[in-house]
Amino acid sequence: MVKLGEERIHTRGSQVYGYQVMSTFLRHGNWDNRFLGDYGNALIATEKKMKLPAHYWNGGLPAVPKLNFIGEDFGRDPMTGFMTALAASPGAATEFFTPPSPPTTPSTCSVTARPSTTPPSTARKATGAALVAAATGVDPNDVTALPEDLTPEHRKVLDLSLQYLSARGDDFPPEMRDDMATILSAHSDVVHHSASSLSADEGDARLLDRGQLLEVSKQLEKLRIQLARVRGLCHQRRLHCRGVIRAPQRAGPGPHTGPLALEREDRLSRLPIRLFQG
Repeated sequence: MVKLGEERIHTRGSQVYGYQVMSTFLRHGNWDNRFLGDYGNALIATEKKMKLPAHYWNGGLPAVPKLNFIGEDFGRDPMTGFMTALAASPGAATEFFTPPSPPTTPSTCSVTARPSTTPPSTARKATGAALVAAATGVDPNDVTALPEDLTPEHRKVLDLSLQYLSARGDDFPPEMRDDMATILSAHSDVVHHSASSLSADEGDARLLDRGQLLEVSKQLEKLRIQLARVRGLCHQRRLHCRGVIRAPQRAGPGPHTGPLALEREDRLSRLPIRLFQG
């Protein structure tokens, strides 16, 4: 199955890669950990040869047909389906993100190298969920899952995540900010220990890289500020509905701030930012 990944399949006047078809199936069901590891490594090797993002998974003209008929995205990016499968298989996710020897193109870097898109990249969102599974041992999409005891492998995922994502600086993928906050909250003991002024021993094995932790925290702070503004707008809306304040009059056209926009902001305000809630 992995060997068919680079094969071109002709369909409806166009052509798709085997990876694109297989990754559509990976979005559902349970998959063997070894298979997911082999598949993911081969997929990243193929993307390296394609020199992403210069040559993306669109396959030229005519455009690749829609492959995903369940989710919102078209299913053209095989990394979305693969990362979705990893999120549902925490053990496989932990193994994949902690290889025996660091790959030349880490999976997180392969995904963040994708061009920015509107709406947000589904591949990056799926990778954020896979990172949560890898660093916590819990499927983030399973509401019935109970917390797992953290292992040295989970800590290794945390260290690698901080290393790669802190290096992105202001290019930190916004789709992964909330997931990274969830990871840090799950490892709150070492996060608080590393941020404490009492942790001065550089030989302390519990210490995280403070420079990397600071850079990632700065990026998560941007999300907190954004959500604080959203909460303020929602509070103004509630006061307006109660007749406490009047809606401001606009002098001309501007950003849409009607009921639908505020309802979306209200939903955003409920996102879990556990790291900043103590």
